Amino acid sequence: MKPLLAWVGLVAVTGLAGAASPNVFSVHDLDRDGTLSRAEYEALRAHCAERRGERCKAALLPFATLDADQDGRIDEAELLDALGHRHRGGRGW
Repeated sequence: MKPLLAWVGLVAVTGLAGAASPNVFSVHDLDRDGTLSRAEYEALRAHCAERRGERCKAALLPFATLDADQDGRIDEAELLDALGHRHRGGRGW
């Protein structure tokens, strides 16, 4: 249940609960390319820590874990796949 709570926390931190923000990238995708760079993701983690404390930041998966294709960017499919894997009891995360 903790990974799901981390996702819910991410939604709360980024303000994604409302219809005006349809996905995680709309708030932190500063260059609006539909993905999160390492810098954008680290800014999201810092925002999380600022708003919710270090536990929130620590609950977010490492960038390298999310960047499945190792292209230096996290797209929505990678994020959802990693969170789904973690929620289903994936090991090593």
